[in-house]
Amino acid sequence: MILGYSIYELLWLFFIYAFFGWCIEVVFCGLNEGHFINRGFLNGPVCPIYGVGGVIVVLCLTPIKDNIFLLFVGSALLTSILELITGFALDKIFHARWWDYTDMPFNIGGYICLKFSIYWGFVCITLMKGIHPVILGFVRFIPHMLGLVAVVFFAAVFVADVIITVITINNLTKRVKLMNDIAKKIHNVSDEVGEHIYDGANDIMKKGIEIYNSENVQEFRENLDDMKEKYEHKKEEIKSKHKDDLDELKAKYDNLVKETHIFQKRIIKAFPNLTSRRYEEQLAKLKEKTWKLKKKNKTPEEQDEEFEQFYECIKDIATHPVVLRMKLYPHHGVTNCYQHCLHVSYYNYIWCKALGLDARSAARAGMLHDLFLYDWHTHAKRTGDHFHGMTHPKRALMNAEKFFDLNSIERDIIINHMWPVTLFSVPRTKEGWITTLADKYCGSFETAQRKESDPVKKKRGMDRIVERFSYLVDTKR
Repeated sequence: MILGYSIYELLWLFFIYAFFGWCIEVVFCGLNEGHFINRGFLNGPVCPIYGVGGVIVVLCLTPIKDNIFLLFVGSALLTSILELITGFALDKIFHARWWDYTDMPFNIGGYICLKFSIYWGFVCITLMKGIHPVILGFVRFIPHMLGLVAVVFFAAVFVADVIITVITINNLTKRVKLMNDIAKKIHNVSDEVGEHIYDGANDIMKKGIEIYNSENVQEFRENLDDMKEKYEHKKEEIKSKHKDDLDELKAKYDNLVKETHIFQKRIIKAFPNLTSRRYEEQLAKLKEKTWKLKKKNKTPEEQDEEFEQFYECIKDIATHPVVLRMKLYPHHGVTNCYQHCLHVSYYNYIWCKALGLDARSAARAGMLHDLFLYDWHTHAKRTGDHFHGMTHPKRALMNAEKFFDLNSIERDIIINHMWPVTLFSVPRTKEGWITTLADKYCGSFETAQRKESDPVKKKRGMDRIVERFSYLVDTKR
């Protein structure tokens, strides 16, 4: 036992908080970048620093959890120290900067800054006061043998992921080092060629000056073309001599830049501010190439076709009078319930289609997942139900079954889409897990839209869906 916690419980807390941290990072980066990024040091859906931080905060601050001020200060200090040590260690081990707060005020070495330290303080207060008791209760509720098997499995996958990630980063370092070595060789060969050309041109110019100084202008004019020809011939001779070497080196360099390494690409995308103390120029080229290799945007014709296919899946639901009533109820920020469901439905469709899943069922269930038909902002005051987040999936499923024939995937999506809020209502289908992510993803963007001021950014993402289906989201219909 460690301060009242068993190793088994601490392992469970580590993995749960590491997963929650990954979700926070994904949402935060999604809001900033406008698209999904598998954020985190590892390939799996975990951020170890959050898991370690969560466990440290729980162990160290439980004795003072009732003192909000001390809890805040202790949380900010502990998490900042952890972030500082982690950032410094990664920098020294891999010779790379994974995040950089240098441009932030009150930073220390670019590893930590006051702004995020304050954020961590508030996050940890929420953790200790609201989240941790529920999570700990869940961990202790799990049958011990089942929980032990699960945590051992998670640990094995985690260790394997760590090994793969370390190998990936080492290979990335070797790759940029080799690029740097080749770039130096190209530079040296180019310098050698330049020196030879300069020497040849200098010799010819000296001869020209000698002729000109002899005051035999006529001879100078007669030999000018001959000198130019000799110079050009000499230059081409030198270039031809080194051409094969330069071509070979450039081909090797280009191949290194173009090589596709899935795990390395993920690292580069996950950490867009990643910098190298030794090979910054070469890493910058890889980063530029990685982002250029992103899937090109669909043509307007392809997008229209995709929209039409999507609409065919949900047409009967999207135009149903009962479903249209969702427009009456505000949801996230400036959106209404209908618009939110349309967003989730579309993302369900394209993500499930890309993964080879049942895109039609996912789209239809996405359109129905919040069919609870009331304003949740005033619901508690009117009914006394203060657990809308946990109860509305059942209401939505009940309403959906009244008016539509649902298959098992659609039922699973509707009833379980609020996980992990509904702790024991866990998705049982792949489409259900997609919907759980899509719901949080769309909700985060919709909530952030109320503060959006950049008109360029407003044309990204879900606003294109609204533009395409403006006749559906029209609140007058």
